Amino acid sequence: MYNKSGDIINIGNEKFIILTKFNDNGKNYAFINKVNDAEDEITGDYFVILINENNSFEKLTDEQEINRLFPIVQENLKREFAENGLDIDSLKSE
Repeated sequence: MYNKSGDIINIGNEKFIILTKFNDNGKNYAFINKVNDAEDEITGDYFVILINENNSFEKLTDEQEINRLFPIVQENLKREFAENGLDIDSLKSE
């Protein structure tokens, strides 16, 4: 089971890094970022995925569902950044 941020997962022929995981209404989700094949660079491709019970992954495509979950993603990212000593508010451009 992929259980922490920073894990690399494969979906199809593509590689992704888990940025944050969360549970909502009894379902497990992750916010992921596509990485290159060498796993040393991220791309601009981000997704919210559903982690199924058999540990398979399903990219969410329903914009309403993604928009509903995005505030949870944002709060989890802020929390995880803070736990790692990074103040996300200091990164905001003026």
